[in-house]
Amino acid sequence: MTKTSSKKLSTAYIAFGSNIEDRKLYIEKALDAIKEFGSIVKVSDIIETEPEGCTSQGKFLNGVLEFKTLLSPQELLKVLKQIEQFTGRRETFKNGPREIDLDIIFYEDKIIKSEKLALPHPRAHLRSFVLRPLLQIAPNFIHPEIKKSIKNLCDEALKKN
Repeated sequence: MTKTSSKKLSTAYIAFGSNIEDRKLYIEKALDAIKEFGSIVKVSDIIETEPEGCTSQGKFLNGVLEFKTLLSPQELLKVLKQIEQFTGRRETFKNGPREIDLDIIFYEDKIIKSEKLALPHPRAHLRSFVLRPLLQIAPNFIHPEIKKSIKNLCDEALKKN
């Protein structure tokens, strides 16, 4: 008799971005590495955006992917940080340039507030470079704290601008 795992696949939405050197190459390397820890279900179009915070840096390429995994949120965070290092990320300053940046935006409908992990991502619903790609792949996903769909959040953001 074979033992089967009782763990189920969970869905995470992961934002990715790069604004240094060969931006597409950094993104491709990171997405290839992520595949080892689950399966990529959907990937948004990659969009070019202006930097936020420190505006004296190059434009970002940004996107979001839907990811199925057996990893817990904490395990996934650890893996993403390892992939950033493996892919060549160097430390800079907050909102500074990035070879690659990987962030868990949502993990199922979990709400986690700890020193190392905040889910949903605290500013995702305010950032067009996250909302626009999310709208492509998960328009009906309901933000666990705000209780609005990604489509509704995008509509509200457009009205403000």
